Amino acid sequence: MFFNPEDVGWFKPVQIYTKHGRVGHIRESLGTHGYMKCAFDGPIKQMDTVCMNLYKRVFPKWTTRLWAEHEQTAEQLRQWAGPTTASSDNNGKDNDTGKDSASLAMEVG
Repeated sequence: MFFNPEDVGWFKPVQIYTKHGRVGHIRESLGTHGYMKCAFDGPIKQMDTVCMNLYKRVFPKWTTRLWAEHEQTAEQLRQWAGPTTASSDNNGKDNDTGKDSASLAMEVG
């Protein structure tokens, strides 16, 4: 499965499995040619095939400093907040009619 003992050591934490459903892991490296000892949850059969996923999950180091680098400024937060209900460009006028709120109250009342 491997060519040298360093490869065996690199994939040692990875779970191995067989096509007939047995699950196990690598115990240790044997010799200089990439042979290894494996332990499974039961005896494996002669015609069973040992398989391994060829990727190794690597998680990033968890630090709180990463969150501090990405803090938003007040201007950025206002920018992402979207339009406000009373926008400053219409100066208190109604968006549909263009009239201010005092003249609208006089028309209704």
